[in-house]
Amino acid sequence: MSYRQHYAGDPHWITARRAGTCAKAGCGEPIKPGDRAFYYPRGKALYAKPCGHADACDRDFAAAAFDEDVIGG
Repeated sequence: MSYRQHYAGDPHWITARRAGTCAKAGCGEPIKPGDRAFYYPRGKALYAKPCGHADACDRDFAAAAFDEDVIGG
């Protein structure tokens, strides 16, 4: 079994360089420079770690990637 290829548009963990807020609707958790956050480059959405939305997005993407590996895409 081969490992999944990584693409430029894949979401990934980053260390925020600028202040922002969690992209989850209704959340608004502040993201400060230096905080870990989960970033979707295609939509430029940033999800905060303290509120838990970043971890949920990471799990969702990992599950979708696993399905793509096992089932095919």
